Amino acid sequence: MTGTRLTVGEVGDRVRLDDGTDVEIVGFEGTSYGRTGNFGLEPGIYGNPARPLVRMPDGSVDAIGSHRVDLAASGGGKRVERSSFRVGDLPDAPFWETDVVSYEGCDRAVVVHVDYLALARGADRDQAFTCEEGDGAHRTLAGEALTLVGRGPVWRRAHGDMPAFPTVDELAAFHQSVGEAHEVVNPATGTYAWDADEAAEGLLDGTVHGFHGAIRELAATAHMVRYDDEAVGEAVRAETMARLGLGAPSP
Repeated sequence: MTGTRLTVGEVGDRVRLDDGTDVEIVGFEGTSYGRTGNFGLEPGIYGNPARPLVRMPDGSVDAIGSHRVDLAASGGGKRVERSSFRVGDLPDAPFWETDVVSYEGCDRAVVVHVDYLALARGADRDQAFTCEEGDGAHRTLAGEALTLVGRGPVWRRAHGDMPAFPTVDELAAFHQSVGEAHEVVNPATGTYAWDADEAAEGLLDGTVHGFHGAIRELAATAHMVRYDDEAVGEAVRAETMARLGLGAPSP
C-alpha cells in the first residue's frame, strides 16, 4: 500500500462535482493507521483521500465521497504519495495493539484494534479498543473498562524489549502485522499473482521469502512477500521450503 495513489486532487485544487458544481478542496476527513494493519505506512493520523472536504459556492464546507468528483472535468486527478496525507502522530494510548487485557466477563483478551481518531478527540470514554477473546469473539470497549494483564510484542519492541517468538509462524505473523513484509510482483506476469510453480521457483531462487499470510501448501494462485528484515525473511523462507519439501535454501 505504500507508494502513490490516484486522488481527486490536493488541498487548494478546484474540481467539478458530478452535478456540475465547481468546488475547492480544503482538506480531507481524518483516518488513522495504527501500529498494526498499517500496510507499511508510518503509524499516524492521515487525511482520507476518499473523503475530501470541499468549499461549496456558498462558503460552506462539506465532506463528500471522492466518487462525486467528475475526474474527466477536473484534470483527471493526481497521483500523490500516500505518505503525503500524514498529518500527525498517533495520540497517546493506554493500551497498544497486541497488549493482553482483562475486563468484566473476560480474564484474558488481546487488543487487536485501536480507534486512534477517538483518542485524538480526547474521547477515551468512547469504545476505542477492540479486543479478541480466546474463542475468537470480539468486543469493543472504552479504555476505562480494561485492565492491563501484560504488554504485547508491539509495545515491547518499541520500548527495547523485542520478544523471542516461539515459532516461525508467530514471527512471520508479527512482521506482517506491523507492515514489515511487502508483496512481490511476479516477474513472469507483472502482477502480484503467482502460480504454484512460480511460487516454488521464487522460494528456491530467493526472489521471495514466503506467502502473504500464513505458511501453507502451494496453490493455484498465491501472493508472495519479502520481509524488510533479511534475517526474518530467511528464517521464514527456510521454514516454508522445509514444509513444502523444497529442501533447504542455498547458502
